Amino acid sequence: FREALKLLADRAGIEMRAGNGQQRDITAEGKQAMFAALQWAADLYHRCLLEEEEAAPARQYLSGRGINEESIAQFRIGFAPNGYEWLLGRGKQAGHSPELLEAVGMSGRGERGYYDRFRGRGLFPLQHPAARPIALGGRIMPHLANEAEAAGRHAAKYINSPETPLYHKSKELYALHASKNAMQQSKQALVMEGYTDVVVANQFGV
Repeated sequence: FREALKLLADRAGIEMRAGNGQQRDITAEGKQAMFAALQWAADLYHRCLLEEEEAAPARQYLSGRGINEESIAQFRIGFAPNGYEWLLGRGKQAGHSPELLEAVGMSGRGERGYYDRFRGRGLFPLQHPAARPIALGGRIMPHLANEAEAAGRHAAKYINSPETPLYHKSKELYALHASKNAMQQSKQALVMEGYTDVVVANQFGV
């Protein structure tokens, strides 16, 4: 993992410094660049859900799951269009390189080059307790899953961000930033399976 991390840091132009023993840490400047790229991507996907015609099925899906506009805003839910380079193209204009977007898990790379990791999905940002996005969880929209099935292709129901310098799956819980105070006061927590379960429970005061 350390060698892979070093490779990604080199591609993104991020300096890694030696730490204790074999550990290496990304510089503060590099980490800020990663946080900025993730915040930009999450905001862009959120605006897409609210404003774009292509996101209408996603808005209908969320409404059907009982998620209201207030929750969409609070949890910064978004939508990723089904284009191969929708985010990447806008990233170049905003100064976020393909290498940086790959380093934070927003893009991947294959035989055809870089591609958007999240396509045709409703997106649920996982946020650091300081309310900064550190990863995304993506749920494919039912109509696109049906289209893929009709064409003989399998589309994974969920795609989540890979491990990155900002995101370690075993150390994070979705919506912890919104529930930590209530959990500290009540000394109780409910752990749920799905993103939408958490959002709807929150609407009802849980």
